[in-house]
Amino acid sequence: MNINKIDKVNMPVLIIHGKKDNTIPFMYAQKLYDRAREPKKLIEIPEGGHNDLYNFGASQHILNFLTGISASNPK
Repeated sequence: MNINKIDKVNMPVLIIHGKKDNTIPFMYAQKLYDRAREPKKLIEIPEGGHNDLYNFGASQHILNFLTGISASNPK
């Protein structure tokens, strides 16, 4: 299960989850986030379901997250 593995991840973690997800309730995203190591970010998409997060800007959240990682780790 993801909850048993997330605290072993040694890299930045981004969790994007729709609050209207009827497949996997939001509380599971929150639990994963709570157990994850820093750096981490949780994006809540209020109107998002399970398969429509890109319709609510998920791609821009991903790009912003990756840009932030890149900016904090210059070569």
